[in-house]
Amino acid sequence: MVFLFLPILVCIPLITIPILVSCFETSINRL
Repeated sequence: MVFLFLPILVCIPLITIPILVSCFETSINRL
């Protein structure tokens, strides 16, 4: 069961980090 969750835990940051970075950049550009 743990081996099934490991790829998920790895993929989630890989997906969410670029989204957070892009949101952060757009917020800076608005300033």
